[in-house]
Amino acid sequence: MKSSQNLNVLYLTNNPNRESTIVPTEGWIKNLKQEGLNAIIITPAEGSLSRWAFSEKIPVYVMDLSHPDKLKPIKSLIQILRIINIAYRHRINLIHCNEQNVFPVGNFLSRIINIPIVVSIHFSMSKEFCRWAFKYTKRLKKIIFTSDANQRICSENVTGLIDKTNWMVLKNGIDLAEYSYDQKLKDQFLNSLNLKGKFIVGVACALRPRKQVEHLIQAVAQIASVEIIVLIAGKYLAEDKEYGENLISESKKQLGDRVIFLGHLDNLIGFYSSLDLFINTSTEEACSLSVIQALSCSCPVVGYPSMGTVSEQVLPEGGEIVAQDDIASLSAVIIKFMNDHRLRSEAKLGARKRVEEDYNTIKQSKILMEEYLEILKS
Repeated sequence: MKSSQNLNVLYLTNNPNRESTIVPTEGWIKNLKQEGLNAIIITPAEGSLSRWAFSEKIPVYVMDLSHPDKLKPIKSLIQILRIINIAYRHRINLIHCNEQNVFPVGNFLSRIINIPIVVSIHFSMSKEFCRWAFKYTKRLKKIIFTSDANQRICSENVTGLIDKTNWMVLKNGIDLAEYSYDQKLKDQFLNSLNLKGKFIVGVACALRPRKQVEHLIQAVAQIASVEIIVLIAGKYLAEDKEYGENLISESKKQLGDRVIFLGHLDNLIGFYSSLDLFINTSTEEACSLSVIQALSCSCPVVGYPSMGTVSEQVLPEGGEIVAQDDIASLSAVIIKFMNDHRLRSEAKLGARKRVEEDYNTIKQSKILMEEYLEILKS
């Protein structure tokens, strides 16, 4: 599969950190380097992504990726000229927009220097956004959805704007060697919190309204057992401060010491390995990386379908899905798993199997490389 020519891909991303949308991208870059892929990255801020890229000797630039503004022509011209200079300096032959919100500037660049472009879709898109962002798509060779459900959710709004022959699904992949059950890290994690012998449920996510973490709190509040503990890894962003502070306050009122907010964790392996159940309560997911990571660490997932995406990730053997926003059913399923050791053991095996089948970064990287090469051939 190794390319006979240099494949210089410019990755534009709005994410400055090695989390969320960057996780699968980092896997592509690492796995495909030996196949002839040379990655160049532009990100809007310093962060763990730029530090990692620098340590790996990957060219990385920090600059604004907002769409050129007619009201600020000089600033916009300088921005575009800088990106054009990067593209020519590194002899870019393909642009990959890592999120849809950087596609407008990527597409503008693609049209100016006449090279192909692809875009990954990590979230749902409104009809208004699609009509604006995908008005000119001559150089757009692939729109990449991160799950079948993600494609289904977005299909109505992109139909007629992008030829369906240029649609594809490439599920998020993770490093299975990195994300696996680790007994040592589990013991260290549980000992640090004095939680040995407890039944632990939890979630890793940003504390934002669409994650509906309060549903998890309410579901556990209906369970009388003092042996069940809720762990929440993640923090709220500045724009969600009011929601986050209220969530923490109300959760403590309902569960007291049975809920622990851990904040941001750099390494989640010990956390996932310690959970008996990962609980998903999101209204919507495109292809949840935290769900994939939990499954990969042999942690069963129960919760909501999140517009079908999490159902697709978990079923048939990685856990159980209840009706969206049905807190009573969620509580009942948690009790069922808590009282059935055999059910949990089977689900742990099934969880890891789900990721090995569909969310392996090596497999996904090979598929993407084949697409890149086909685009360059045409």
